[in-house]
This record gives sequence, structure tokens and C-alpha cells, in this order.
Amino acid sequence: LIKESSEYKEYFASLVTEILNHRLTEGFLLERVIYYQEMLSYFGQPHDSYIAMLTEYMRNRSGFLQREMIEQLHFHGPFRCEVQIPTGRSMLIDGYNYENNYRGSYFEGQTITIETTGKDRDNFSHWLVNGQKIVTPRLQHTLREQTIIQVVFREY
Repeated sequence: LIKESSEYKEYFASLVTEILNHRLTEGFLLERVIYYQEMLSYFGQPHDSYIAMLTEYMRNRSGFLQREMIEQLHFHGPFRCEVQIPTGRSMLIDGYNYENNYRGSYFEGQTITIETTGKDRDNFSHWLVNGQKIVTPRLQHTLREQTIIQVVFREY
């Protein structure tokens, strides 16, 4: 189906991107490894070599999946996208709430969507996308290169 339907291929890529960037992130998976490491130690079975192997796997999982998608499905990229969120502010990125800086990876042509939330909407000024000023409350940016997005607020 992926090779026969470009729509499904795009859907599959967006689903994998969402999962890697927002749901099963490296940070989340490494937290799980620490949890299991603590459980094994508690029961007197530290299994250090297994924990080391699992940690390495979790750190390389995203890159492996992305390389497979590039090789098998002929995607380009992935491109790193960093969103710099000022301290004390929050953003919706691809529908997920973030209160700290964000880093994600996107294949060429995929879009990141960012918008301010709550009280921050009133103080929003503009975005700087790789240094280019964009004035819109909801940013939809298509990735074609490594990208840094800065959020600029008016100060009162």
C-alpha cells in the first residue's frame, strides 16, 4: 500500500514523525530504561549489560527508523527543527503542549505547526524562522532544511 499510494505514504510518514517527535521520544524511552534498571536492581538482578544494550537501542531507535524510511521509501532528510521557547512561556507544537525548547526531526516537505497558548497569545509579536521574520499567530512551516524557530513576544 505504501508503494502504491502516495497519500498513504505521506500519512505513514506523518504518523511516524508524530510518534518519534512527540509520543515515544528518546527522553521518554530512556526514562523507561531507568525505571526498569531500578526495578532490576531492587530485586537484586541489575543486568548491567542488558541495561547498557537497551540504552544504546533507545538512543539510536529514531535514527534507525528514519534511515529505513529514507532507504525503503525514498524520503529526503530528516531535517532537525528547533523551537526556542522563552522561559515561562508555552507553545502548541503539532498539537502538543511544550513549556521548554523543542527539537524534532521532519522529512523534506513535512510541516511543523506552532501556536501560542493562553495568555501568551496577547503578548505574541512574531516568529523568526532561520532569521526571517514572520508575523502570524499560527505558524505552519514546511521543512526543507535544518531550521531554528524563535518565538518573540512583546514585553510590557
